[in-house]
Amino acid sequence: MSNVLAVDAANELDTVEDIEMFWAADDERPDVGRAVIQHLMHIAAGDCLTWEHGGPVNHESYVETGSAPMGGAYTWRGGILASVSGTRNGRPAVAVRRTPVSGPGWYLVASMATVTGTSCAAFMVLALDESGKRTGSFAAEDWAEPEAFYTALERVGTPRHEIVESLH
Repeated sequence: MSNVLAVDAANELDTVEDIEMFWAADDERPDVGRAVIQHLMHIAAGDCLTWEHGGPVNHESYVETGSAPMGGAYTWRGGILASVSGTRNGRPAVAVRRTPVSGPGWYLVASMATVTGTSCAAFMVLALDESGKRTGSFAAEDWAEPEAFYTALERVGTPRHEIVESLH
């Protein structure tokens, strides 16, 4: 889900310089908050395999940068956020996509499990729709067009108003 949000935001720009993705945990769901913090500590505790200049690179993200950005420029709420900086029409620009709602009572981002499982189901719908068109192993963001993915999320039961919103 987060990778497709990042691709969607990047498609709005002419060039991409940086992509930041955030899992924001809120105080209303301490079980989700613990899982997000545990994941953050796992990433921060050592090497993090990333992709740079066309190939895999290991980074110690927080050791190298000295920061752990928390998406503070945007109105706070739990969910997933992708912020992409670059240029548009020769000028610096930022494009942002995020899940508009989260927490108990919502379908898609009720928990990390629901967003992960529902996203996997939507990717399977897309894969079945494209059966026989390609072979091999692909990262979802390499073959799933954002709008097609959002439609597949609807097909597996996600209300459209819960899927994505753009921030500028």
